[in-house]
Amino acid sequence: MATVSTHNSETSCWTAINGSVYELTEWIGRHPGGPGNIKKLCGIDGTTLFTNKHGSSSNAQSALVLLKIGALAE
Repeated sequence: MATVSTHNSETSCWTAINGSVYELTEWIGRHPGGPGNIKKLCGIDGTTLFTNKHGSSSNAQSALVLLKIGALAE
């Protein structure tokens, strides 16, 4: 999470969700719900925010998997 937390801006936006790390920078301007919803995730563990908004939505999961860049270290 220390590395994820350094990517906390709209020019470099990473988040962790369910133990995986995602690079969301390019998604900020493409998110159907608007850029603000993605900016909230930059640099944090966004599991709760993502789950509360999208639950088990297959569309959201499909989009997210394409943005995965790694896994959180234990």
